[in-house]
Amino acid sequence: MAGVVVDASVAVKWFIAEERSEAARAVRGSGVDLLAPSSVIFEIYHALWEAARKGRIPGSFPRDAASLIPSPFTKLVPIEDLFDSATMLATELKHPVYDCVYLALAQEQGVEIVTADRELARAGRRANIRTRVI
Repeated sequence: MAGVVVDASVAVKWFIAEERSEAARAVRGSGVDLLAPSSVIFEIYHALWEAARKGRIPGSFPRDAASLIPSPFTKLVPIEDLFDSATMLATELKHPVYDCVYLALAQEQGVEIVTADRELARAGRRANIRTRVI
């Protein structure tokens, strides 16, 4: 399957207007398959909850967005399928496992990862994974 792996730092920008949201929405509208580990859903909900808690978005939005959150993704891969390779990458790169699931998926699929997280991008480059920062 061709496409790109999108991490939560990009996906959150689809739902919250913030710096680089336009670039994130361009990725969503690019017509390529959007892949992510299933944990991305939890991370998006957490970010929306945090934004609502801080008054940046309406308090009901995390609940209201429930049906919207997974819809842009072409495929969500169960994180259990990525644990072994993510743990190996985390050990090699000295980078958190929760980020390395994105790298493991990109590596497994042979596709680029798109992120707004510069630390994740650096880790991806150290692992020779095609990485784009928005």
